[in-house]
Amino acid sequence: MNGHDDHHVAPDDGDDDTSLSNSYRSRNQQEGSPPPSYAKDLAGEDGLPEWGCISPRPGPIDPSTGERTTVRCRRQVCPDCCRVIAHRTGDAIERAKPTHFLTLTWCGSSWPEVRRNLTQFTRAMRKSLGRHDWEWVWHVHRDPNGEGQTHVHAFVRTTCHRRDLVAEKAAAVGMGVIVQFDEIRGESFEYGLHPILDTHGLPNSEAKPVIDEYLTDNNLRLVHASHNFWRDRYGLPSTLKDERRATSGPTANYPEPDQ
Repeated sequence: MNGHDDHHVAPDDGDDDTSLSNSYRSRNQQEGSPPPSYAKDLAGEDGLPEWGCISPRPGPIDPSTGERTTVRCRRQVCPDCCRVIAHRTGDAIERAKPTHFLTLTWCGSSWPEVRRNLTQFTRAMRKSLGRHDWEWVWHVHRDPNGEGQTHVHAFVRTTCHRRDLVAEKAAAVGMGVIVQFDEIRGESFEYGLHPILDTHGLPNSEAKPVIDEYLTDNNLRLVHASHNFWRDRYGLPSTLKDERRATSGPTANYPEPDQ
């Protein structure tokens, strides 16, 4: 597959500082494999702390006290840190200025099936609209009815306004004909991340299984994007990693990890 001509699931541009550790990935090479317990990996033999970062790291020396500070672990497997990363990701999506909100149904019961369907769907849309007229970011959600199917919430940058065309191309690759495709009018750009953000206020022991389920359904990522989706505040091409760092507001105060 030509990575420039055809859409595929692009790597999360924040791998260096927000994704799972290399040791975790080496233990979980199979796509869609569920995250294991990180209590021993990140919090020692006593298990997960109930609140805050589960594995804070040594930070710089505080010159006023001479004591060493601590900083967040900034790993997706940490519920507290994952919510911070999710907020930053929502801000990055907003800066990319998507034009439409999209929901696709019956997207598949496993990650390989979802990935195949979404890749074929993107090719079909670009064949109809043009190579550069379908840039998007999407999140996989498990249907709540317990039947094992998934749906996808997405933000799209496109000149297309035809819901019938989107439904036609979705059905042609095996997904549901029922779609939502509307111009953005006040939707939260964090909407696709709500399973993670909705754990705010829960102790880590309750939040972690919810976040682990989301990561499993999304092949251990928070978000999937086409190669040219990310933009900086000037509208120039950027990366998710850079745009997470550019976030303004309260979440920008958390220290960046060592490189």
